Amino acid sequence: THKSGANLSLEWRLTQLDALMLMIIECQEDFIVALYQDLHKERTEALYSELCLVKNEIIKFKKELKSWMAREQVSTPAVLSPSFCEILSVPLSSPACLIIGPFNYPVLIPLLVLVGALGGGNPAVLKPSEMCKNVSATFSRLIPKYFEKGAVQVVEGGAEETSELMKYNWGMVHFTGSERVGKIIQTNAAKTLSPTILELGGKSPAIVAEDCPEDIDTVCNRIVSGKLMNCGQTCVAPDYILCHESKISLLSKNIIMAIERLYGTDQKDSELPRIVDENNAKRLVAMIAEGENEKNSS
Repeated sequence: THKSGANLSLEWRLTQLDALMLMIIECQEDFIVALYQDLHKERTEALYSELCLVKNEIIKFKKELKSWMAREQVSTPAVLSPSFCEILSVPLSSPACLIIGPFNYPVLIPLLVLVGALGGGNPAVLKPSEMCKNVSATFSRLIPKYFEKGAVQVVEGGAEETSELMKYNWGMVHFTGSERVGKIIQTNAAKTLSPTILELGGKSPAIVAEDCPEDIDTVCNRIVSGKLMNCGQTCVAPDYILCHESKISLLSKNIIMAIERLYGTDQKDSELPRIVDENNAKRLVAMIAEGENEKNSS
């Protein structure tokens, strides 16, 4: 694609974005089923937290792409007269952009990045998370049906396949995941001078101040829904609460009530998504036990 120069045109980029939109529309149920199988994500949450956001991104790109691609005239230093200067947005270097997807939003994040890559005229290689096997298999099955050869390719696998991919030079490497793996990706990318974007999350407190209303049902509903969307597997979900001491008792009671309002008294039979695998579930259980031990010893 880079060699032919087809990706320089507006037409090529819009064609790829149209293909992506068509795939999402026609195969929406395939993705919903795969998300339920991998994360127990029910239909409504799958739509509003993954698929609809990708559709909106495509609509935005198609509306703005022509203006984004336009040459921009800028001022020229007098010493360079009679030449002129301009800014021209062009695709990144060949062969493609490498998109390494995460497990927590295995459809949303890779496809959002793919929209940006294709909109910028960049072919892409998509490496879905091996922890979401059904979503990965869905990508592998559908991508070749909707995209022309040389536009988008899927590589399935785990750490071994990712390490092999990182041996090559890329126009851009986009990784979403942990800080530990991000350091490995950055180190390997540096060996081929491939530019990288690392989305590694962070800490996200929720603050309940002294002037919080006594009727804090709405506050608790928002905290709980933000925290438990995708079963807490969201990088910007509230990690902890900074609460004024006068509100601790009221907040603690109402947080429990909010969980029961939103997910019922038996969460096993609710629409609450699930932790992606047993190892991550055990890690979280250990963290809870550690917190309980610290509480009891203090």
